[in-house]
Amino acid sequence: MEDTYRSVSNPYRSMSNRNQVNRHKKTPHHYIDLHSFVHILDRLLFMASFSSSIFFTKKSSFLGWFENILSNDHTPLTYTVERVELPYVKFEHILMFLIKVIQRILLNKEDTKSWILGSDIDVTYYHPLLALRLVMMLSLLCLKVPLHCNLLLDLLTGRDNIGDLLPKKFVSKLEMNRTGSDLNLNPEVVAKAFKSIGDPLLIVNVFSEKSVTRIVAPGAIFVGVRNTKNDVMSLLFSVNNKDCDCTCSANVGAGNTISHSLEEIYHI
Repeated sequence: MEDTYRSVSNPYRSMSNRNQVNRHKKTPHHYIDLHSFVHILDRLLFMASFSSSIFFTKKSSFLGWFENILSNDHTPLTYTVERVELPYVKFEHILMFLIKVIQRILLNKEDTKSWILGSDIDVTYYHPLLALRLVMMLSLLCLKVPLHCNLLLDLLTGRDNIGDLLPKKFVSKLEMNRTGSDLNLNPEVVAKAFKSIGDPLLIVNVFSEKSVTRIVAPGAIFVGVRNTKNDVMSLLFSVNNKDCDCTCSANVGAGNTISHSLEEIYHI
């Protein structure tokens, strides 16, 4: 976990330090392409979440991890998954780091577009996908630390908002409980927003005997401590939890247009 944190923080620091960028005539894409960088951010958030007994994630992130589990199909997850310990990096520090990086990438639109171009990715198609993925990550972070909901609201409706990059239905779902300057974000709101774009909210309970079903979140998928690998696969791909018919297009390298579902874009 510490190695992942260091590896992902280095290109971010280079992006944050404009003097260094100008002095060496380098931009962030000289270090790592943006798509890979955001994928690492997503992995960092997911793995850090395992330090909690119950946590929120999205289906695409969970599948990216779940498919690599070496487990008997009939063995409960609690016997095959170990709690993630963070002896050198506090979970709170990772959360704050992720929030700062997400904010910077979303608000510094011109720098972000340059980074996308430097990654040999079509800006027109990829920028909305990038914004959606980062806002979903920020929504998950806000469920963990509600104090940062004001940042999410500002990104959706503020002077320099990115609402034009996001699906209108997704934004309206996130704002469904809004009262004035209070977004009133909760698991139910996030579940409805995520489901609207075909990447459902997952509420994962791997290490606690407590039930997560007490959490009110219609549209979310609950993964419990006693679920086997087969149980989880049934939950993720049952008729009621099938993704909506959402596809996204992106030009990634060599000018080839690729049309994929959100999960395929996320390389799970």
